[in-house]
Amino acid sequence: MIKIDRVGLEKLDDLVEIDKNNFDDSWNKEMFKKELEHENSQYYALFNDDKIIGFLGGWYVAKEYQINKFVIDKPHQDKKLGQLFLIYVMELYKTTKGIEKSTIEVRESNKKAIKVYTKAGFDVVGRRPDYYQNNNEDAYVMIREFCDEY
Repeated sequence: MIKIDRVGLEKLDDLVEIDKNNFDDSWNKEMFKKELEHENSQYYALFNDDKIIGFLGGWYVAKEYQINKFVIDKPHQDKKLGQLFLIYVMELYKTTKGIEKSTIEVRESNKKAIKVYTKAGFDVVGRRPDYYQNNNEDAYVMIREFCDEY
């Protein structure tokens, strides 16, 4: 059964493993620990039964949610789970916190992710040159504005 739930340090090892399996520039355990301990950090996981198959997290500050990590584990990609998961979390923030804006950075070459974000209501609004340290690839800055949705 698919479910979504908030997660924290109790799932640290699972988040690190999924991140490592899906990104060349994954965060190490200490980086994740600091992220999860940050006072504004809020992370959600997508579960298939009791197994995490994806997660989304970032910082909620002043009616804005900055997405710092979003991943669906490779065996579960291309099934629209990422799109549905992202839309669900955005709607959760819209209805429970009155969010005004959400932002995310994405590699220019990550066409699949850009498509998911666009279908979830995000628009490209800028570019960060040499954003990714492992290969100096540029990142698109994508934003979803919620002000017009209320």
